[in-house]
Amino acid sequence: MKTHPGRPIASVRRWGEPGRPTRAVLLHGFMAGANAWRPLAEELAGHGWRVWAPRVAPATEADAGFDSLCAALDAAIRECAAEGGEAAPMLYGYSMGGRLALEYLQRYPDAPVGLLALESAGFGPRDAAEREAFRERSRRWAARFRTTAPAEYVAWWESLGIFATQAELPAPVRACQRRERMAVPPETLAALTLAAGQGEMHSEAENRGMLARRGIALWYLAGERDVKYVEVARLLARDMGATAAATTGAEVPTETSGVFEAAGERQGAVSGARSGLVGGIGLRGRVDIVRGAGHNVHLERPGVLTQALVAIAERAGVAGAGGLRGLGCSGRGASPGALPAGRGRG
Repeated sequence: MKTHPGRPIASVRRWGEPGRPTRAVLLHGFMAGANAWRPLAEELAGHGWRVWAPRVAPATEADAGFDSLCAALDAAIRECAAEGGEAAPMLYGYSMGGRLALEYLQRYPDAPVGLLALESAGFGPRDAAEREAFRERSRRWAARFRTTAPAEYVAWWESLGIFATQAELPAPVRACQRRERMAVPPETLAALTLAAGQGEMHSEAENRGMLARRGIALWYLAGERDVKYVEVARLLARDMGATAAATTGAEVPTETSGVFEAAGERQGAVSGARSGLVGGIGLRGRVDIVRGAGHNVHLERPGVLTQALVAIAERAGVAGAGGLRGLGCSGRGASPGALPAGRGRG
């Protein structure tokens, strides 16, 4: 693993053998690094995947802007795509990584991406007032990172309500995550907060419109205990032509067609909403909710997420010549699905 300290993407971790037909590029969240993907990446490699995980670690605001980040990401994604395999890689972004994925696709219309997967990620500000609110929050956060000790701001970060469910993780997992958070330099945190926060994104309407116009298949998922992003998921499902449904553990009724068959959904880990219309433009994809998980699904339920990713890849033909085009459906409405909680962390 080559490292490039100070560059927008400082390094790329890889799992699995080059040339595997099923490939994914994973983008980590804020105050994290590529190692955050290790449990999931190792499981996917065990299923025959090739996984790339860039570490986003700019040292300055100039390098942390979306233009610089996306240029560096484009080089990594194209290198991954050039390794071989019949289908374009999946681009999977968690939280901040999801925002970066959306901004990348805005800037690179020829990006070799077969499927966009977003975990607990926002689509951008809805209006000017929300944009300014995001920017004001970013200024406060950047000041904190610049003026307090790492142990203090990491403790503050971990106390935020959105991460409350992570207190239930095993102590070694929490300790590993804390080490990852402490390892991110404060100048990187401040730079990313100011230059790549939600206030600097394209608007929600622009990002959804971009996905619809380009026909990119979208998989959106959130943990059922993450109130904020469950609401994002429900609104997205509604806009896809779906209706909201409870995720208390009962089977969620879905209309099925094409690659997602009712029997397969009842037997496996995946059930959910598929495509509909946004503003009269077709937006292909599905929305899933992970039972028992909070904001960080891949940390809290890596086994369940692995099942879902493998099922989607198999049913949508990611390993075949058809790529992930099969993820789209007929446009009939459905409810947001609920992936099972599984046992333990899996």
